[in-house]
Amino acid sequence: MDLSIQFPEPGSSGSPAFDLWLRIVKTLNLVIGLYRPTNPESNTGWEHDYPGFEQIVDEMHGWNLPMETLETLRMFYLSTAVLAHRLKSIKTLPHSTPSRLRQQLSAVQIIRNMTDERRIAALHPFPFIVYAASLALSVSFQQLRYSRLRSHQEDARRDFNSACDILRHLMNTWAAADHIAGIAQRISIEINQMPNLDVLYINNTKVVGNEGVELHEEQTSHSANFGPEQFSALVQTESSIGSADIFDLFEGMDDISWMYLDFKK
Repeated sequence: MDLSIQFPEPGSSGSPAFDLWLRIVKTLNLVIGLYRPTNPESNTGWEHDYPGFEQIVDEMHGWNLPMETLETLRMFYLSTAVLAHRLKSIKTLPHSTPSRLRQQLSAVQIIRNMTDERRIAALHPFPFIVYAASLALSVSFQQLRYSRLRSHQEDARRDFNSACDILRHLMNTWAAADHIAGIAQRISIEINQMPNLDVLYINNTKVVGNEGVELHEEQTSHSANFGPEQFSALVQTESSIGSADIFDLFEGMDDISWMYLDFKK
């Protein structure tokens, strides 16, 4: 689609569904600007005047559309809202800016909608449905890695497990869900076996022999070359793994979630 041309006025296409979809595409086109090399480092998200979904439906006169169509387009909208905050570092917890809070809320709404069997069955088969679930999974995993508050950790674990279940359900229809669902399930099993979620915190302390405590940052590789081959290798690793391999698995999920949440790679 040529986004440089003038967009039609609402209602002029004769299809409110198309008008609504096109309006979200326009929003996505602006969001993608956050990931361009020319975007300043200080600009991490769309902070003000972000359009709400119901506002867009009002503008496009879309309330007479079938509810299945509206819910499907809402998944597209929520995916765009997740991307409207650019995660630039996994070393520290992002500031609670409007775009970051919107990202978290949108991820929760994606999970809430797709855990309802009636709602997920009614969604039209567009590829962004799988992408929306993958984004929600990534946001919940990053929250699990950042958070130190126990209630936030537990909420993030529940959201991660729910997103994992959603992707496993989508595997029945979408081959694209296979890989991410496979590694997410592996990680879900390991997380649920942990007696303490604090070990997942991205900046933690490490005891070194009898010499005392050494403060350190976990090394996370966000390699620009993390591609399908490495992804498949992570999915196909044996189910019986040691503690070092477990953290390799978590770092692999860091790479995957970074891939979903930062286009710069």
